[in-house]
Amino acid sequence: PLALTLKTELGEPVLRVIAGESLSIIPVRIEVRPNDDVTSPRSTYQRLIEFCHFVAAHPRRADLGELQVSGGSGTVSEAVLTLNLWARAPRS
Repeated sequence: PLALTLKTELGEPVLRVIAGESLSIIPVRIEVRPNDDVTSPRSTYQRLIEFCHFVAAHPRRADLGELQVSGGSGTVSEAVLTLNLWARAPRS
């Protein structure tokens, strides 16, 4: 397990027409913190990078808009990711 705690917040979808296709772009804010209840042999930084690789490798399109990481020397206490998820807009 990644031993991370995630808190998500969905934003309002933005409709776009790209190459004649109607798309909804949904901003998602994800707060990532280490889970102190679970031990892991990997550092929090390594687990955060693994989580970002998982998101990037997902077959559904998700663009990383922003990544903020905070912590002390040699540690990560929190990261905040802003992802833009792409989906086909419902036809009217």
